[in-house]
Amino acid sequence: MPGEWSGYVRANADFFADLGVTSSARRAGKIDRDAPLVAQLPRRTGRACWTPDQVKR
Repeated sequence: MPGEWSGYVRANADFFADLGVTSSARRAGKIDRDAPLVAQLPRRTGRACWTPDQVKR
């Protein structure tokens, strides 16, 4: 993973650690919170979150 995205690894781990273990996303239901790193990002609309030209390689 590119170094500039390393914060997302931690945000992902923290998010799922707080949820605990669920056997079903449906049972977990809608989650109305996000990691601060993710919450501060501008909202995206449409089918794709990222287009290939937006991702640095």
